[in-house]
Amino acid sequence: MHTKQCFGPDGGSGVVVAGMGESDLFPVVLDYRVGTVAAGRLRYVKKCEERVTLDDDAWILPFAQRDTIDMIIGGIYPELQDKIVEIIARYPRGTATNRDKKSSRARMGKVREAIEREIEEKYVRPLMAATAALPRHDLAAMAEALVNLTAFRARMSVTQKEYVGGPIDVAVLSKGEGFVWVKRKDPVWGTGSQTTIEVL
Repeated sequence: MHTKQCFGPDGGSGVVVAGMGESDLFPVVLDYRVGTVAAGRLRYVKKCEERVTLDDDAWILPFAQRDTIDMIIGGIYPELQDKIVEIIARYPRGTATNRDKKSSRARMGKVREAIEREIEEKYVRPLMAATAALPRHDLAAMAEALVNLTAFRARMSVTQKEYVGGPIDVAVLSKGEGFVWVKRKDPVWGTGSQTTIEVL
C-alpha cells in the first residue's frame, strides 16, 4: 500500500491541473491520481503530462468518462477496436497449439499497430489540425459539445453509469488574458453534479 501505485477498487480520485507557468510559452496539462493518506503523506501518482508545443499545437484530452470522446477522436469505440483486433487475430487459425497461440498474439500485436497507425493518420491528426485552427470561442463551444455528447450517451446507455452531467461551466485559458469564463452557471451550492472544462 505504501510503495505500489495502487488506489483500490474505486481507483482513487482524479485531479487535473491546466495552465501556464511564467516560464511556459504554451499550455500544460497535468493529470494526477490521488489516493489515501499513508504514513502521514498523501499518496498520488502523475498519470500523464501533455504540453502544447510547436510540433503538437493542439490537444483534446478527455478525463474520467472518456469513451465517447475517444470514439469521436479515433473514429471507433475503444472496446470495439479491441474486440476487432481479437477477432482478426483468432482467424483463420484456431487455438489448437501453443505455437498457434504465440502466432495469434504476434498477429494481434501487428493488427493493433496497423489499426492505431490508421486511426492516427486518418482521424487524430486531421482533427487536431482542425482544432488548432479554431478561434477561442469555437474551442469553448467544441469542449461543451463533447461533454454534452458524453452525458447524452451515458444517459441513453444501459451499461454505463452517468458520471458526467449537470450544468457545464466553460472557461478559456490563455497567456494574454488568463482565465476567462465563457459560460458559468449561478454559484448555488449542493445542486447536483457539474463538469468544468478548461480549453487550452
